[in-house]
Amino acid sequence: MTELTYCNGAIRSGQELSISVLDAGFVQGVTVSEQLRTFGGKLFALDEHFARLRRSLEVVGLQDIDLDNLRAEAGVIASHNHSLQQPGDDIGLTIFVTPGLPPVLKRSVEAERSVGMFTTPLPFHRWADNYANGVSLVVTSVRQVPANCWPPELKCRSRMHYFLADREAQNAPRCPSPLAGSGRFHRGSVNGQCAGVSRGRGICGSAAGEGAAEYQYWHASQAGRNT
Repeated sequence: MTELTYCNGAIRSGQELSISVLDAGFVQGVTVSEQLRTFGGKLFALDEHFARLRRSLEVVGLQDIDLDNLRAEAGVIASHNHSLQQPGDDIGLTIFVTPGLPPVLKRSVEAERSVGMFTTPLPFHRWADNYANGVSLVVTSVRQVPANCWPPELKCRSRMHYFLADREAQNAPRCPSPLAGSGRFHRGSVNGQCAGVSRGRGICGSAAGEGAAEYQYWHASQAGRNT
């Protein structure tokens, strides 16, 4: 059997998921997204994720998406693709929505948005050292996007600031991890800003009062936790 994906109203084989290079999600980075995962093959916190997806779509004016159907198809894809994994493994499910082609290229105002879903295996072996030895934290000069650019609750893929913070953090000096052996993920602020790295992955600093003065774990595949 092959893995399944979802693209614009239809479940397809994994090789058939694609969007145009002229899509606003590619050209402008206008992509609303949600990242879910399974526990024992079942999608976790489905209500909360779809409530946030609905709010994000409202923010960017993409309110004509059939979320009830999307949720049902998410369950089908997750169940099928999880069955292809090794016993004990779980998967992550990504949902993305873009405005589609720019207006000048659309044949009609009602032209489709780009809506897709796909899954990836969760690489538990890559997280084991983080749980055993903790993660390092570092404050970078790169700051979170302020709330007057887009609302902090908007879950989107526009993350150039994450990438730049990562590059800076990779060259920062390391110190013994304050998280090792704590059994929890630390949340707090450092001198009015927040930042961090997870095994060399940077987190953007954010000035106090700008909506994100707490640690946010960017690279879920490294930290083993989604925010």
